[in-house]
Amino acid sequence: SFVLKSENVSAFMDINPINKSHVLIVPNDHHERFSSVKTSVVGEMFKVAQSCLKAIEMTDIACEVDD
Repeated sequence: SFVLKSENVSAFMDINPINKSHVLIVPNDHHERFSSVKTSVVGEMFKVAQSCLKAIEMTDIACEVDD
């Protein structure tokens, strides 16, 4: 399930999650190396990650990995 899809970034639920709140955040364009992703896109990825985490923290879903 997609959590967010923008022009540059997509966030979606992991098909094999470590825990129920595991969200993957990726650039929409393919890059062989993370270092080749534009700085502006990396910034957007981190903003999306922070927004997703804030939303998850407002729920009763555990954010920590169960050992």
